[in-house]
Amino acid sequence: MSREQAVTLLTHYLSLPWEAAGLGWDSDNAGEVEQIIDALLDEVADRARAHVEDAPTIPAAPAAPTNAEVEAAARAMHFPNLWKALTNDARDVLRRSARAALTAAAEVRAGVAR
Repeated sequence: MSREQAVTLLTHYLSLPWEAAGLGWDSDNAGEVEQIIDALLDEVADRARAHVEDAPTIPAAPAAPTNAEVEAAARAMHFPNLWKALTNDARDVLRRSARAALTAAAEVRAGVAR
């Protein structure tokens, strides 16, 4: 609803009982309705600005772990001799697990845990 529509609507509903009581509705009354609408709009705008200004900042997502970090974490998860004996598929599974663990830890440290 536009400002003008709000003024027209509020003027209509406020003038009905006023005129039914035999009181005259004049430009002063209409001007006061406009002031009421303007005051309400100003208050809403102020509250919206305050809400935006008070909103917490969202931390940036942590950087994904590097391949070297993933490799080191995957190796650390198992004995070095076992690492050498693993197939490439098994190593890939361990790398994915290590990457997920490192990413989750970084998100917790950054405060963006899911």
